[in-house]
Parts: sequence; structure tokens; C-alpha cells
Amino acid sequence: MGNNASRRLMAEKKLRKKKNCGSITSTSNIYIPKESDISRSIAHNIAMNKLFGCAYSSPIEEFLTMTGKILDVGCGSGTWLIEMAHMYPKPEYFGIDLNPCSTIPYPSNIKITKGNLLNLPYDESQFDFVRMSDFVSEFTDNEWEQSIAEMIRVTKPGGWIEFCEADLTSPENAPTFSKFLKSFLECLVLRGVNGAINTKLEYLLYTTKQVDDIQCAVKSVIFGKKGGFIGTTTFDNFASWFNDVCIEMVADHMGITYDEYKKLWAIVENETIIDSVETKFYRFWAQKKRDRFE
Repeated sequence: MGNNASRRLMAEKKLRKKKNCGSITSTSNIYIPKESDISRSIAHNIAMNKLFGCAYSSPIEEFLTMTGKILDVGCGSGTWLIEMAHMYPKPEYFGIDLNPCSTIPYPSNIKITKGNLLNLPYDESQFDFVRMSDFVSEFTDNEWEQSIAEMIRVTKPGGWIEFCEADLTSPENAPTFSKFLKSFLECLVLRGVNGAINTKLEYLLYTTKQVDDIQCAVKSVIFGKKGGFIGTTTFDNFASWFNDVCIEMVADHMGITYDEYKKLWAIVENETIIDSVETKFYRFWAQKKRDRFE
């Protein structure tokens, strides 16, 4: 719930529900990132880097100081790639998205591709590091399994894959916010989406039998001003999500009008002011097994 990929996928799934237009992996032009979305994506990227202390958690320094190959699956506006290319200019960077942003002047060592996130258009063992973030509210369990398999397939033996996802658990000290999150999770269940994938991602990686050294880092964030820049940015993203991307779906599920919805959200904003309302973010990373005779 942080970047343009999530917004676009939600819009596409909403359109599919209305028009029965087929798979979410379609490359039809559904969502075009707005300038405000790109700015929000940049802020979210900075917040996650500050939260975890780095733009990545996998031990990939050796690939960053030579001509490694890095892939961001569901790259959105490409803010993570741009930052990495600036800090580590030697590797080649690749991004794939259903609707990549075409208005950003990417550095020469970044190549953005429009394509299917569940059937990556790359040969086997192409990349030293493959990552994906902010898909907790997008994939079914089967799609997660397919996505993980594809990410492993295109990763070189000895390379790393990584995920960063938000926790959608309802906070006990924010009852109104909890109503929104519970309603949203119920909507996800109706679409076959597992909004609690963080509890299962480590297991999904393990069951592939293709990765070793599976690790997880969990970081807490206090929503709003009490959480500083990270908390303010995180809550702004949640607010944008609930008041823009999924307002129609959640309001309908809650059985309330838009005006009632907005009044309830004002209470949510107040809850983050008067109390320390917390959420968590998870990073998982694992190394693809090396060839037996390597």
C-alpha cells in the first residue's frame, strides 16, 4: 500500500469486477500515475529506507560495487531504482510494471519494461537481486506462489530475492481505524486476496525448496506526527489509499455514504493525534540455492 503499482492493480481489479475484462496481468492502460502519486511514492521510499536503515536488507554489496543486475518487480514510478542507480551507478537496473511511468527521465543504467508481473519476460538466472514491495493487498495466495516462483527463476544461483510489505492488522487502541482496516480486509477476502500474507511469506519461500538463509526484519511505525517523518508519510499513504483508491469499495462494504465515510475518517485522523497508533512493516529476504557443482 505504498506505490503506484498498488493503485494501478486496484484500479484494474475494480474494472475487471465491473466489466469482467480478464486477468490482472493484462497490460491494458488502466492507471496513469499523477504527479502527486509520484511525490508520495518518493516519500514512501525514503520512509522505508529510514525505517530499515537501508534501501535493501539482503547482503548484496558485492553486486552493487561491480556490474551486477538488479530487478524491481512492480516498480511503479521507479523511485527505488532511481535512488539505487544514484548511490550505486555500476550495476544495470531493470524495472517491470503493468503501466510504468513514461514521464520520468530515468538514468541510462535503468531499463523499464511494461509487462506481466506473474510471467516475467526474462530468461532464467539473469539477476543478482530481485525485489518486490507493496503487494500485500493485491495478490491471491496462488498469485503469490507464482510471483515467488518467477522471481526465483530469473535470479542467479547465489543471488537474492526480497520483499517489503505492510501489516494490515487492526490497532486495538484505534477502534474507528480498526473498522476501516477490518472492512478492507473483508473486501480482500471477497477477491481471494490474503491481506495477512506477512504471516505466510516465510513459509511460501521455504516450500519452494529453492532458497536458503530465509530472514525477516520487522519494524514498528507510529502513525502521524508522533512517528515523525516515517509516521507522517505512512499515515498519508494510508489516508490516500482509503480516501482515493478504495473509498468506493470500502464505503459500499461498510454500508455507508461517502459523507459518512469521510466523517468517520476524520475520527481516524484524531485517533492518531490523541494516541500512539502503531503498525508494522516486514522485510523478507532469501538466497537462491547455488548449483551443486558450483
